[in-house]
Amino acid sequence: MTENQPNSQFLHHLKEVVEIAKSNETQVVVVGGIALRATMKKDVQSVRPNGTTPDVDMIGLGPNIQNIKNTKKEIRLYCRANPDCPSVDLEPVTFADTHERHSLLEGISSLRKNSNGSYFLTFRGIDQPIDAKTMEVVTLNYGGVEFPSLPPLTLLHRYKTRVGVLKPKDVQKINEFKEYIKSNGGADLDSSLYLSYIEFCQRMHQEYPRVVNFVKWYWDFDYKHDGKISGAKGPIYKLTDLFHH
Repeated sequence: MTENQPNSQFLHHLKEVVEIAKSNETQVVVVGGIALRATMKKDVQSVRPNGTTPDVDMIGLGPNIQNIKNTKKEIRLYCRANPDCPSVDLEPVTFADTHERHSLLEGISSLRKNSNGSYFLTFRGIDQPIDAKTMEVVTLNYGGVEFPSLPPLTLLHRYKTRVGVLKPKDVQKINEFKEYIKSNGGADLDSSLYLSYIEFCQRMHQEYPRVVNFVKWYWDFDYKHDGKISGAKGPIYKLTDLFHH
């Protein structure tokens, strides 16, 4: 096995997953660590320093929930047929013109999209409108594989809007990403467009402090156990997957 073979396999699977979405006419964006590395033009990382494989985190933006479900099903079948495929998490937006409270077990935020194409950050009883420009799709290149993603500042703010705090494991890479944006002009949008993201985080802390504190405690606990509890193959992830929208 050559040194580049693991990266080649990883990129092959990433390309196939993106192609599955295209073949189903589903609009997805890749977010998370892969998008950060692609934005910073860093080398492909098929294996993390702790020996785990990076996840492929995606958001399904449209055109409807059925297309996204079909894509999610095909990706699941593809991954089963290819055991070395990285874990793929395709989270659909909620398609609704009004916000409804979700399960009391809801521990992270979601995106809502109405029939006019407007986006909202939601968490339990919170429904925060965000500027459409922050959700404009951009194209990134990672090791020769092109995929749709979101503007750098949106990628950055998404980490904290999950529940108003950062996961301990994300702090270092988020600080690195902030420095990259600052040093390389990566802030392609006016930062004032993200005031609604900041307000959303503040509202989470104000309206649901116990939930935020519990999730923070859990993430800290999980971090001390090398992410084996919440990882894509961990018991908590499998349980909470039942409540993913």
